[in-house]
Amino acid sequence: MARTFLPFALLLAASGAVHAQGSSFEEVWRVVKETRPYGEDEALPARKPLKRPFPQSLVPDAVRALFFVRAKNYPTSKSNLIVRSRTTTNPAMTHDLRRTNRDHPKPLHPLGVAFSARWEINADSPFTGLFAPGTRLPYAIVRVSSGTLEATSKEERILGMAIKLFPTQDPKQKVLTRNILTLDQFGFDADARSRPFHTDAGQPVYYTNFAPPDDPNAFLPRNVNRFFNHFDAPNEHRPVEALAEVDGAGQPVRGKPCAPFEVIFRPLFKPRFRLEPGKPTAAQRRKRPLADFRKSPRALSEFKRGVVYQGLPYDFRDLIRAYDPADELSFEICYVAWGPGRGQATPIGKLTITSQPVVSDGGDLDLHFHHLIHREQPDPEQGKQGLSDRLNELKRSGCPAGH
Repeated sequence: MARTFLPFALLLAASGAVHAQGSSFEEVWRVVKETRPYGEDEALPARKPLKRPFPQSLVPDAVRALFFVRAKNYPTSKSNLIVRSRTTTNPAMTHDLRRTNRDHPKPLHPLGVAFSARWEINADSPFTGLFAPGTRLPYAIVRVSSGTLEATSKEERILGMAIKLFPTQDPKQKVLTRNILTLDQFGFDADARSRPFHTDAGQPVYYTNFAPPDDPNAFLPRNVNRFFNHFDAPNEHRPVEALAEVDGAGQPVRGKPCAPFEVIFRPLFKPRFRLEPGKPTAAQRRKRPLADFRKSPRALSEFKRGVVYQGLPYDFRDLIRAYDPADELSFEICYVAWGPGRGQATPIGKLTITSQPVVSDGGDLDLHFHHLIHREQPDPEQGKQGLSDRLNELKRSGCPAGH
């Protein structure tokens, strides 16, 4: 299986267009729902980036970007990976829908499932804006996507969850949205599990905006970190200050904004599928791997009954599409206190799914999540020290456990 083994900054992979007036939830959600949605019986799209012509095709674009392009070449490089990274962190590229260059799908996180959702902060917290107690946003869009180019991994999962908040009570009002970008708790170190939101042991898998690699000094994480730190450092952390700057009506907050450094989203619902030990199919007994569970009548029949077999390659989008609002899908919103080390997660609210899941061209090709960059960039060459300095500065900022 082809694996994109990159750290958290690989979420820097979409592009946008300038739109000063913002977007309304109604128009963005309409594009997601109505732009080529895929039915239950349709083959789901692969969305792999177009191949480069020979001889450039001999070297993958990611390798060319990471090892063959020096820092001084970043502003002019035509590498798809570099171009998307530049535009995604460009403050001018804040539009919520991307309408250009549809023939070139984004190289990272191209496969996803989208929902509408509701955002509520119902507990005391030291934070402001959309994290402030009593905040309720009826309109949000959530997209769960794959961190690899393959959706049917049977050995490991790398999933991200992006959240687009519309700070308004009117679905038709155009506003500047606020985005949160997360990876599941295992990050790009991956996790071998059959289900998207729970481990094989049934424990919920949380999503976080801070996901450093287990070993940042290993060869690949070290080089990839140095590459993406040229766009935004520390790249393994996706800041959320913008959410603390406006209230539920989109108005600037009074006083100094205060946002958490780390936010996690923990599933409050039970697994949709019962996991059973894998049983070899006829093809597997002939030493031919099963590429799609639908090709096994037994596996397909059991899938429809709510059973999946450990070790078979289930498309994560099929597993997520099997949920519906009747499953009471919601995530507990928590912040993590940072002092000398990582503290406990404290619940402050709930993110509730309010629609059926949607797989569509609109959700994969048009929906765009702009990445907020860190305002005070540490030196990319400092690596871990840059993150350490940033945490120390946050602790001196007067905002408890946050920005």
